[in-house]
Amino acid sequence: MKEFEDNPLGLIHFVADEQGTLHRVLPEAVEAVWDGEAPVSSLPVPIGDELRLAFVLCDADQQPAMTFFLRLQVNDDAIDRDSRIAALRALTEHQGRRYDSPDARYQLEGWPTDWRTQLAVALDVPARQFRRLGIGGPLLMSELWGVPVEQIVAYFESARRS
Repeated sequence: MKEFEDNPLGLIHFVADEQGTLHRVLPEAVEAVWDGEAPVSSLPVPIGDELRLAFVLCDADQQPAMTFFLRLQVNDDAIDRDSRIAALRALTEHQGRRYDSPDARYQLEGWPTDWRTQLAVALDVPARQFRRLGIGGPLLMSELWGVPVEQIVAYFESARRS
């Protein structure tokens, strides 16, 4: 699709529909919903009462470097404030192992069992390339640290090169 050809940040956005099928969506659509500038129903995917976002950060060769998962409850056609706070806690609280907190487990559960295959088909890469996983992704990190998404992605790119 032509609208997806220009991806200078190497960050690809997906939304899971109610049945668990991942759909590639434009970053602008996701960011508008995240910022409260557009209703969740403006996304081109029927999601029900939960917004499940997957972000794939790609390297310079457009190969997956990291996949992030973010689950948010929806109320009144917007991201629920308490759900957003729980996602931020998932990103920041560490109990023993990194993803042991209930908020972190919530973020990583509830995804389709074939998510790797779905993303591999969508991006035309082998499923085995989706090895590095994280919670939240650049949108959540941007909110937590108060910096633009582009700066978060640039940080990942520079860390990958070192």
